[in-house]
Amino acid sequence: MAEASSAGLTGSPADPWSSRLDAPAVRATILLVVLAAVVLSLAVPLRQFIRQADENRALADGIAAQQLRVAELERRAELWQDPAFAAGQARERLHFVYPGEVGYIVLGEGERPLTGPDIRQQDNGDGWYSRLWESVRAAGE
Repeated sequence: MAEASSAGLTGSPADPWSSRLDAPAVRATILLVVLAAVVLSLAVPLRQFIRQADENRALADGIAAQQLRVAELERRAELWQDPAFAAGQARERLHFVYPGEVGYIVLGEGERPLTGPDIRQQDNGDGWYSRLWESVRAAGE
């Protein structure tokens, strides 16, 4: 036993490491190193958690916006199921008229009517193909 204590294995004052580890500055440094390691090991998962939370929030907002858009499109699809609405849209957008009606287009302020011969005077009883061929010939001249 005397040899073990003289060799410094029992932590006697002759052991240089035991006196160094007992110093408060060394203990504080070791504590700071351990805390830094813990903080660094937690920083990456915490950053990923925050990023995923932001991404989830953005996706939830996108889903809510898409649900509003789907609801609006479903409402518009219901409108088109009504024959009166569809007929009104065809008359308004495409200038359709019922047989026997005369369609008029009201020009806004600053717009000028097209000038040229009346369409009824141009129709000489030939089919549309004759008018098409005449327009192709006129374009080639």
